[in-house]
Amino acid sequence: MGEITKSIEAFNEPICKLIDAMQKGAGVLYEPHHLKKMANAKAYAIDKIGDAIRRNSDLPIVYQGKDTDLCIDISDANSLVERTKHRILFRETRKQQNLDSIASKTFIQLEDKTDCDTEPVNQDWMVRFINAAQDVSDDELQNLWSKILAGEIIKPKSCSFRTLEILKNMSKDEFDMFLKICPFICEQFLSDEGGLLEKYGIEYEMILILDECGLINSGGLITRRMNVEKNTIILSTKKYILAGTVKANKSIPMSITVYPLTEAGKKLYLLSECNFNINFLREYYQFINKKYPYIAFSIYDRITRRIVKVEELTNGNQT
Repeated sequence: MGEITKSIEAFNEPICKLIDAMQKGAGVLYEPHHLKKMANAKAYAIDKIGDAIRRNSDLPIVYQGKDTDLCIDISDANSLVERTKHRILFRETRKQQNLDSIASKTFIQLEDKTDCDTEPVNQDWMVRFINAAQDVSDDELQNLWSKILAGEIIKPKSCSFRTLEILKNMSKDEFDMFLKICPFICEQFLSDEGGLLEKYGIEYEMILILDECGLINSGGLITRRMNVEKNTIILSTKKYILAGTVKANKSIPMSITVYPLTEAGKKLYLLSECNFNINFLREYYQFINKKYPYIAFSIYDRITRRIVKVEELTNGNQT
């Protein structure tokens, strides 16, 4: 045990915190250099257990004389118990393999970090995380869950219990669907004018599905009051800001169609690290310029605050 303690002390603070959190939540002491060996061993065990289950999975069926009288013969109780043991062992080994893989991916994300919040990860949160992550076998989704855990290690309470529950119930297809809308998300909402989203393959049915998943609100309309000589932000991305001012000497309301992200959707969007679609921004700008001739719209560089001409927006300028 002394050697393990010395080994742990050699790691940076975030990894030490991860090891402590995983041990308290899963009851397993993880160390980076053991993970690959553990994962390989678990994969081998799953293959062997799977073979055993396939060899013993057919329970004998007995026909009692009537069309509906089919039953399972459990006279061979020992065989039934063995099959049950194999099934439980296979299931739990698979869950442990998933956790080992996610832990390994989290170690990789934290190995270059030096600082983290001193507040410990909430043990109840860690238990919830493990209960959700243990059933995730897809590699992309495991990467997502490792990012969630790494974020919680760096800054506890960055991911709520509710968000964990929503993401737990998200399928790979739903995750891919959300990634498809990410290039059109402006910070905290998905904006749509003139059917532009559909032109880019984002159909309303997709938004309804993501609404059911708890990631986005499918029924949104925002009204913004535009004032003279006062920039009102319409869209804001990582690199650009689209803002407008009223040309006439009065304030005018402007209604735009948006689909706000839920808290879980915002979290998932931040983890996706996706770039905004420049072509969409250009077309959106051109559309609202025609729709609202009494409002002067401009695109600004978010850092320098200089006005960017629409022809400067190219695929090479990702936001």
